[in-house]
Amino acid sequence: MKLDELQQLTGKKPPKKLPPIKSSQQIELEYYRGLKKYANFIKEYVRKNLLPTLERLKPQYTQDGYVDDIGEVLSRMRTALLNNIPVSLSSQMVNGIEAKNRSKFSSILKSSFGVDVEGVLVNEGIKDLTQAQIAKNATLIKSIPDEFIKDIETTIYNGVTSGLDYATIAKQINGIKDISSSFGKLDNRVKMIARNETSTITSQINQKRFQELGVDLYIWRTSQDERVRGEKGGKYPDAKPSHAVMDGKVCRWDDPTVYADSLKQAKEGKWKKRSSIGAPLQHPGEPILCRCFAEPIFS
Repeated sequence: MKLDELQQLTGKKPPKKLPPIKSSQQIELEYYRGLKKYANFIKEYVRKNLLPTLERLKPQYTQDGYVDDIGEVLSRMRTALLNNIPVSLSSQMVNGIEAKNRSKFSSILKSSFGVDVEGVLVNEGIKDLTQAQIAKNATLIKSIPDEFIKDIETTIYNGVTSGLDYATIAKQINGIKDISSSFGKLDNRVKMIARNETSTITSQINQKRFQELGVDLYIWRTSQDERVRGEKGGKYPDAKPSHAVMDGKVCRWDDPTVYADSLKQAKEGKWKKRSSIGAPLQHPGEPILCRCFAEPIFS
């Protein structure tokens, strides 16, 4: 159902601007906790099974045969980790975002038009999108142990062939405070996945719902703090692409490569290329770790 159809049905005009629907911090936290639990399972397996084997084999690092023993432990670790991947987190997270999004949309439209349209919103092109997002996210979660094991293998074999002792190799693996260690990289990765996936999926569900409602334009809004990429005087003033340059710009849902300086210019078709100002060629919330959001315009 389109907004103009709701207007005809109720005789009420919609607001010129609709409230933005931002990423849910609660869902992000729940998703992160699930990923963190899996990361802790991975680290505990390494502590109990891989590191003791490496310590036991340290006198053999200069002899033949140690490679087979290490390879056997890595093979068992790969099986154990891959058999415990929490892919159910994907459906929980995506469906949770969709449910909150649907409820928020329904609340916005009910307050504007006085009618409950939540039942209509459920089936307006969202199901295929959420299923695709669940599949994509499940693939991403499955890549966590795969990348971790590859990093562990590289660390071990580079270490033993370079003549490093067990203590040094172990620190490169489990140096928790060191972001360059295998454990540190694992922690950073699950944190980034949790933040980025919830933001991206929220943005894409928003886009689908707004377009289904006949809302074609939005205003790009940043988080208005020093962490905004490209913000003068902020923490990342030289960040490229710059998100600060897009703040307040009018954008189109059907083309993330253009912008207009005002709603008047947008209506006149005076669109400019985002590349000319070094801006992202995506919608708010879609670039990695982007905290910006779209403020929809009904015109």
